[in-house]
Amino acid sequence: MKAKSEIQVVFDDEEIAKNVFRSLQADDDGYITQSVEGCVITARAVADSPGALSQIMDDYLSCMSAARDSLIASKGLLSPSRQRPP
Repeated sequence: MKAKSEIQVVFDDEEIAKNVFRSLQADDDGYITQSVEGCVITARAVADSPGALSQIMDDYLSCMSAARDSLIASKGLLSPSRQRPP
């Protein structure tokens, strides 16, 4: 049985979406296919089991969050509640 998932993540800024997309391209390793259109990244994953799919998507979304936060922080736009202590 194959497990499949498709998600769309909408960003506030098209430049951030495109940069996050580029950041994640190196990490997809054939498990995730993704596209970006405007402010929206669409990601699709297929795995051999629901548990494996969950791990793939969890890793992908964690990397996406880290890439987004890094890009926003580099622009000085990260809200204080999301900033990590030194």
